Amino acid sequence: SLADSIHSDASCLAEVQRLQIFPLAKHGSDTSHHAVALGTSLGLYTALCKDVPADWQLQFVRCLHSSLELTTHGRKLLQLLKLECLDESTLEHLALQQVLLSSQAFSKGDEPPGCQALWAALAVLRRCFLSGRSVARPWEELKAAVLLPSASGKMLTPSRLSLWSFLGVELKLPKAVLDVMCALIGVRCSNDSVALEHIAPPLLEPDGWDWHLGWEVFLCGGLGCQAIDPAGRDVEACVEVTMQLGAILSSGAFWHRAVGSKPTLAYLRKLLGLGGDGVGGDIDQRQGRVRRRWLRQLPVRWAEEYIVLEEMFIHDVFHGLGGSHLAYMRGVPSDANVLELLGHVGVSVRIDQLTLLKLLRWLRKCHVEDVGLAADIYARLDQLAFDGPGDEEFILVPGRGYLHAQDCTWKPFRSALLSRCCRLEPLSALYDRFGSSTQEALQNWVRSCPDNDAGELCDALLQAIACAKADPGNPRRC
Repeated sequence: SLADSIHSDASCLAEVQRLQIFPLAKHGSDTSHHAVALGTSLGLYTALCKDVPADWQLQFVRCLHSSLELTTHGRKLLQLLKLECLDESTLEHLALQQVLLSSQAFSKGDEPPGCQALWAALAVLRRCFLSGRSVARPWEELKAAVLLPSASGKMLTPSRLSLWSFLGVELKLPKAVLDVMCALIGVRCSNDSVALEHIAPPLLEPDGWDWHLGWEVFLCGGLGCQAIDPAGRDVEACVEVTMQLGAILSSGAFWHRAVGSKPTLAYLRKLLGLGGDGVGGDIDQRQGRVRRRWLRQLPVRWAEEYIVLEEMFIHDVFHGLGGSHLAYMRGVPSDANVLELLGHVGVSVRIDQLTLLKLLRWLRKCHVEDVGLAADIYARLDQLAFDGPGDEEFILVPGRGYLHAQDCTWKPFRSALLSRCCRLEPLSALYDRFGSSTQEALQNWVRSCPDNDAGELCDALLQAIACAKADPGNPRRC
């Protein structure tokens, strides 16, 4: 056998390696015997990496056909030829070589390998980058060494290309449709003559729901492509992204996937203008502020209506306080980086003075008259050294809604008649049953009693006189 020949004479090894006797696996090939191609053992592997889709690997990796049944002599031959299973580290090295080979061929004007092989190799490098691993060359060096296909068919450096999606929202609408939609809502599309070209979408089957986001993180963070800017340069993308992005960012599943990848979190920080290490170029702080304001106003479906993203609360933090009254974001990981990002787009992530005020305004907007919840909020605000409600409709009086502090008093007039005719709402009868913190808070914000207020006294007397003049047959007429 060949194994015995090599074992007895090592000089035969090189000759055997060049023999085209090894059945090769091919992407999309027929599994029948007559369709199997034969090749040498040079650069050959006995099996593909089990953690990476086989279709990607077969675009640029030579591997034994899976239908091959090995005898004892066959296995011995593979050992002598030092053929092994492909591990992920070696696969990533081969992918890097494939990408650099394609780019060099385009630069020299030679016939490059097919785009399918290029995208397959890039998909492997994408997986490597998202996992936080490095390759043989620093990612920063690859930005200048790689050429990528544009939608127009050109091969361009990454810095001249923009993406086909934003935070996972794929842009699908034709330009003519986008122009009409922008015109209807009064948005002027960009006609910049130096606009970036769009990169061509990958010629591969998606491997998960975060397929597009993963490419964004890799191509922008690892290779230096430009992210879409729906709130600025790419205003025509704003319509399509706005319709879908709210549902994505309000999903706990999105943030669970993001927290598992440091490059993804760094990319999100860059998009929000918050800085970050190792991903993309510097993003102007002003653009970051504009983008954050736009993200806060994204529509999100809640119950039977739409709200905006900044009206949402983290369920695990606020459910014990707000009960069933609030619009919750559920399933969000309690990771400090995730909570920071959500806080920058307006989601309430911790109980503090600002979020308590937001909660109270939400209750007022939704006409929720839960006096126990209101009392809890007032007590917490007082503990946080709240200055007072000012001129805001802030104090809940069931049946009348939320009133200004100047329209309330803690104790009523001592006179039952004047109390009946007074315009002020006494709060002690409503809030006496709650703790001292609530009572002290309300007493700090409203007057203690109208007895010593000449204006309120005169107003109550005038109201009493007007009531005395009323026609008993028609009490509403004075």
